[in-house]
Amino acid sequence: MIRESLRALSMIFATTINMAQSHVFPLLLDGAQVNISASTHTWAGTSSILRVDSTSTITVGSGSVTGTLLNIISRTADDVLVRISPDPYGSNNLDQITLTNSGDHCTLMWTGSAWIILSSVVGAAAID
Repeated sequence: MIRESLRALSMIFATTINMAQSHVFPLLLDGAQVNISASTHTWAGTSSILRVDSTSTITVGSGSVTGTLLNIISRTADDVLVRISPDPYGSNNLDQITLTNSGDHCTLMWTGSAWIILSSVVGAAAID
């Protein structure tokens, strides 16, 4: 009886491990929020939150940890262009997002090979 219970338990544990390897779980990086006021910025891969305070072009290159979330928030009424590389869908149509108002934001997730756009809110109410 004990041997069968242990075998069943080991099967459940092995199944859980396999499921964890085939699914991507979102995670936030430990780095502090990055405040951007320069006209260009390249994401360094240390923070999951970028706050943009002026017109800027943000380049988001490859991530290093599968499941990494990246939130980019505009705090300006000027355009913030978010360029995503590699192209998330291979279409050259969805490789950039333009945030046009204070409060606009987007959320990306690194899949291990590309960023996917989880959300993009344009025309949002201002964030204070």
